[in-house]
Amino acid sequence: MDINGKEIEPKIANLVSLLNKVNYLETISSCHGHFPKEIELEEDHAIEVDQYAHVIFDIPDNKEKEFENLIYRIQSQTSLDWCDYNLEISKRYFCIPHSDELSHNWQLKITPFMPNDYTSEEKREITGKAIFKLENILEDYLL
Repeated sequence: MDINGKEIEPKIANLVSLLNKVNYLETISSCHGHFPKEIELEEDHAIEVDQYAHVIFDIPDNKEKEFENLIYRIQSQTSLDWCDYNLEISKRYFCIPHSDELSHNWQLKITPFMPNDYTSEEKREITGKAIFKLENILEDYLL
């Protein structure tokens, strides 16, 4: 699926689309999760790691208080699912390369709880359940 000229993985596309409908939020990148994802370290050596579902987005500083209300809504409606997955919403700081500037963005990340206890298929199923629940919360919020 294509959103604002960016190709979005299909299992997270509806969530990204809904987040972009929040009038003060703009998504930057996303991933629906890969269990496992192979990463090449050298020509003849690769490792497999889980890449968890996430959406990275920007919010203007003057809208952060408003966004906290949405975070509360999301966290309160997913809190009973803690034994299935961890939903982390965080502000991430980073230095802009070749400058003295500090910048930030936000990340929503879904991690299956106790990921080492699940098969790849179970991780995908749990992640899909979390994405679906987030979509429902955002649909209600946007009404």
